[in-house]
Parts: sequence; structure tokens; C-alpha cells
Amino acid sequence: MLYNNILLKPLQSLVNADPNKILLKHNGRYTAAGSLLQKSKTLASNFSEKGLRQQQIVLLAMFPGEEFLTIFYALLMLRVKIAIIDNEMGKDLYEIKMKQLNPKWLIADSKLLIVNKHPKIKFIADLFKKNIPKLYLTENIEILAAGPKIQFFNSTNHIKSFAHNHLTNPVLHEDESEYENIIIYTSGTLSEPKAVVHTNHSIYFSLVSMEKMFNQEKNVVLATYLPHFILLGIACSFYTKIIDPNLSAKKKMQWLEKENVTAFFGAPHDFLPMIAFCNKNKIKFPKCLTHLIIGSAPVHKKFLIALTSVLHSHTKITCTYGMTEHLMTALVDGREKILYDGPGDLLGKIVDGVNIKISDESEIFVNSTQLFKRYFHQQEGNHSHASGDLGFFDTDKNLVLKGRKKDMIIRRNFNIYPPLYEDTIRKIPGIKEAVMVGIYDENKFDELVYLVVEAEKISESEIRQKLQNSIFSIDKDALPDKIVKMELPRCGRHNKIDKIQIVEIIKSSIL
Repeated sequence: MLYNNILLKPLQSLVNADPNKILLKHNGRYTAAGSLLQKSKTLASNFSEKGLRQQQIVLLAMFPGEEFLTIFYALLMLRVKIAIIDNEMGKDLYEIKMKQLNPKWLIADSKLLIVNKHPKIKFIADLFKKNIPKLYLTENIEILAAGPKIQFFNSTNHIKSFAHNHLTNPVLHEDESEYENIIIYTSGTLSEPKAVVHTNHSIYFSLVSMEKMFNQEKNVVLATYLPHFILLGIACSFYTKIIDPNLSAKKKMQWLEKENVTAFFGAPHDFLPMIAFCNKNKIKFPKCLTHLIIGSAPVHKKFLIALTSVLHSHTKITCTYGMTEHLMTALVDGREKILYDGPGDLLGKIVDGVNIKISDESEIFVNSTQLFKRYFHQQEGNHSHASGDLGFFDTDKNLVLKGRKKDMIIRRNFNIYPPLYEDTIRKIPGIKEAVMVGIYDENKFDELVYLVVEAEKISESEIRQKLQNSIFSIDKDALPDKIVKMELPRCGRHNKIDKIQIVEIIKSSIL
């Protein structure tokens, strides 16, 4: 049986209004609403005949695009749990998370599958690209390949073989119920991966909150590379175009102008090369851009000043504050943040329907219909989510971020929890002790990660090599920018390592 749940209804409404409406453009291919719905129904019917059942876990390891979207909507129709994992994640993280999830089905990019299936190909691939994801493949997993159909690799079914079905128009049965639907991992976890389990309702209400950012803007052309913004585009009937995040700054600028993009989502690190390109060539961002959405916290004032200097005055900047467990929490205008001269990082007004409480220890607690259900490794969730962020409300009822409750470094859009990596690094022969600290670089508008070690008979280059490609390798997004060898200062009767003093020593050496 196929279901028409709350996340499918925006697409269904678009099809009813105009089945030929173009919703998506990716790699020169156009996707119409009616075609997307019909292809998804056909896939869902085939998946069901193949034995896929409600609440089974399906892991998606593929890049966003038309095929991803078609598969995603098909899985929604079957009420399964959809686990979405970054396709460029480090090899150890992939294996750990697959073991934790134990999925019934794996739908993965064919290039990723062929590398994992054939040792000789993997050996060659490892020579050119380190940290290729390692899939945990067992006989109990139904494997489907997506992406390019590689002719000489036929040991795995390809998704294209599911494109046809004797049921020309399978019926969708109405379903208003709420159930666990989507699993997303928080960034920066290693020893105990935190899989965030959302329901179909919590994701839907997150999309509703995101839609309000656009305040009924007309003729929106949205550029993104993230799955939830693609869903947002369809829910809002925007013309959505998928941008390759790995394009050079020059090609990104050319692409935005050529595609006449009006709204673009990114984290600060996405914009930094583009800002540098504009300054070097004495140009501004394309005039067609009327709205930039920046997803990160904190978003520093100096970054926003640099960004606005290469934007046209009509381009609006919206800075969002949220987390994997609760996607939309607060919003603030970027130019308003520049004018803010109070303490902390201005996060702005709370999104409608969101309840915020500040604990006695200043921690921000969040609750709303957007809130996730639970962590995968736990049986029950909480009625309110402890964000781990410290904050307060100012006199204008704006939420302000003071810092983090726990030791954490935010580089680009990745959360790095040092204790999770320090234990691995300490196991490297020759390293007595190791700590990771983050120091904000005002020229790069980002935190730099310093690995500080007490070590003998091992060079900095040897340490870096072991962190990248050995049994001691860590996630690529946690690799240090700089490695410093020194005797670590300690404090207190327990002789604990003094990270505050380490930061001050490094800062003084930089100056």
C-alpha cells in the first residue's frame, strides 16, 4: 500500500494545479511536478513488490538531484525510515554509522559501490583520494545502485531497473498519522554517532517555518545543494536549481548569473572564496540575487561586513539559527547583525511557534512542533531539547548566543568535539598527550583547528599522515589546520591540561 502523507501533499497539490510545472533543474535536466510524482509512485510500487515494508530502514548514500528526489518521495509513500548520510564522509564514520543503523536497504551511488566491491579499484582510488567511505556491506542488506549505470558492474541491481511497473497509476491512500520518518546525523561525532530521528510532521513544520523566511517573495529561483532546501523549494513551488558546491568561485558566480538565481543558501565558508573573487576583480555578486540565506552560528560581524561590501543594496541577508534536532529556531537580518554592538552573537527573533527557555546555567532549551522525536540509540526523546548553546534574551527580546556549554569547535559548518578525536590521536606511537583547540581567524572569518601535542620521535608530517590515512585516521572535517609540538601547561590539584592557557600561548606566538 502507498501512502499520501503530510510531506507528499505539497507535491500532490502542485500536480493537481499544473502537472507540467518545472520544479527542478540539475545538470541541464528539467523535472516537472507530474513526472516526479509518477516516477516516485512507480518506484514505490516496485520497492513494495521487492519486499520493502513500513518502518524498515533505508540508507541513502547519494548526491542530491532528480534521482535522489524521486527515490526520496517513493520512500515517503512506503512509510519507511530514510537515513541520509553525507556521501563524502570519512571512511570510519561511514562504517560505524552503517553498523549502528543496520539498514534493510542501501541505495548508493554506483561509483561508491564499485570502489567498495572491488579491492583493486579501491586500491587505485585510494591513491588519488584519501578517506573514501567504507560501506559495511552484509548479506542481509538489499543493495541498489544509483547514478551512472556502469555496464561491467552488474552484481548489484540498478535503480533504473525499477523504472517500469505494470501498475500505471498506483493509488495513494490518505494518511494523517505521525511516525518516525527521517534519520540525519549530527556533524562531528565519532565514538557514539548521534543519529537524529525526525518524524514526517517535525520535518513538515520545519519546512513551513523555513518558507516564512521568504515573506511571499514572487518568482523565486532557489539555488541549493542540501536535500531539505530542495524539499523546501518544492513545498513553496519555487523553481529550484542544484548547484555543485565544489565549483570554483568564478564558476559559481557565472552559474548564479546564468541561471538567474534569486535566492541562495550557504554557510559562511561557501561565500568566502566568492567574496575574495569579487574583491580581486572589483565586482559584486550578480544583481539577480535578492536573498542570501546563511545557515550557521555564530556568524561573525567581520564576515558580514565583507559580504555586504560585494552585494548590491537590494540583496537581503537572512542569518538562521538552528540545529539538526530543531532546524529553524531564530532569524535575524544580516545588516541588523552588523549594527549590533552588544555582547555575544545576535541570533535574532524566535521563529513563530517555537518556545525557548533559558536555564539557570544560561543553556538554551528548545521546543516546538519541529522538534525531533529521539536519538536513534535511545528509546525515548525529551519534551525539550538542550541545545548545548549558552544564551540570553536582550531588552528587545532578541536571542543572543554567548558560547557553548561543552568543548566544541565550529569550523565551516562542521561541529568538532575535541574529546572524541583526542583519544584516537593519543594512541599514535610517539604521542604522549594531545588536545585540540579552536582559534578564530579574523582574516578567514572562521575558526582554525590547532592540534597541540606532547610528542617524541615523530614529526608533524608523520602525525598528519597518520591522521589522514592509517588506523588512526579521523574524520576529514576534523583534520587540524596546524600541528604544534609543546609541553602542555597544566593547572589545579588534578593537574588538568589548561586549554585556556594553550590558546593564549598560541595567540601570543601568532602576534
